[in-house]
Amino acid sequence: MIDYQITEYISSYQQHVAHLQRLLWQGGMNGNASYLHWKYFQNPYLDHRYITLAWYEGELVGMIGAFGACWETEGGERMMMPCLSDT
Repeated sequence: MIDYQITEYISSYQQHVAHLQRLLWQGGMNGNASYLHWKYFQNPYLDHRYITLAWYEGELVGMIGAFGACWETEGGERMMMPCLSDT
């Protein structure tokens, strides 16, 4: 049986996430850390930021996040919704 640990994101995990996402985001460690901060914590469309992490033997092996997105209908109505990303 594989034993994963599931945690929420805390700021001390920033470098782990930047390393995990190196192939998806391709900004290097500093660029990825900046992108993480911009996408999830400077985003004006959601009051709560959700990032869930999966760890195996102390190594970060997975992530899913939900950031705020502003959707607009053809009639001009705006809706703020969470958008799942970065799996």
